[in-house]
Amino acid sequence: MKEEFCLTPIQAGTHGYVLKKSTGEDLIPALCAVAAGQKWIPKQISTRLAARKTRLILV
Repeated sequence: MKEEFCLTPIQAGTHGYVLKKSTGEDLIPALCAVAAGQKWIPKQISTRLAARKTRLILV
């Protein structure tokens, strides 16, 4: 997975991001969070983005 595909919408201010392979079980909490005004980013994405940010800071 390329982080750039999800980073651009997140930087643009999207409130949530789900993966294509997400199931109904994944979508329900995402929709509820966004409907409540919260942000939703899957753990797989947030972990990779955090690692990427750490690498950029260390360089």
